[in-house]
Amino acid sequence: MENMDRHQENWDAYYKSNPEKFDDPWLEKYVHLFDPFPAPVILDLGCGNGNNLPFLIKCSATVYACDYSKEAIHLVSSEFPIVKTSVLDMRTPLPFASEKFEVIVSDLSLHYYSKAMTERIFQELARILKQNGLLFVRVNSVLDVLHGFGKGDELEPHYFVSDGRHKRFFDSDDIDDYFGKAFRIEVKEEKKSNRSSREKILWEIVLRKKV
Repeated sequence: MENMDRHQENWDAYYKSNPEKFDDPWLEKYVHLFDPFPAPVILDLGCGNGNNLPFLIKCSATVYACDYSKEAIHLVSSEFPIVKTSVLDMRTPLPFASEKFEVIVSDLSLHYYSKAMTERIFQELARILKQNGLLFVRVNSVLDVLHGFGKGDELEPHYFVSDGRHKRFFDSDDIDDYFGKAFRIEVKEEKKSNRSSREKILWEIVLRKKV
């Protein structure tokens, strides 16, 4: 298990210094996919300071938001008191009942782990998502050289550690390998994002749990 505990303070310091949200409404084009769920229970896993929450709250009255950073959860709780918040470590079993959620969003929060840990996390996501439920994900692309691909020591294919920070990057085959076991891939697009001062290249993925 990766020793990420020392990074919690770094993430807390980051959100204290950067409480503002990005103008990055990437989920809005998928609003029609929420129509079959009249009152979905939604999980924002790795919610950060709540960038996706305004959209998710419009789609549901029951939204859970979790993050590893205590400061991020403090910001979310203060701004969105309707949201059920908790500090959560994805390396441990997720504290939710099986098939609890119709929709899960994990935005740039699933690419910090070893292959074995990543596979366990995906198994947990499949467990807590309902049959035919939707999983919206964005992860690092192997083309994302401005944000760390190829920097530091490569511990596993596409998995690097630099200055004590672990990052995984995905190519198209990786997406199929990690996500294709429990989910049907409905959207898989490599995109550029300007959510930071340096252009970021990421994968935007929409998945549906297999029946």
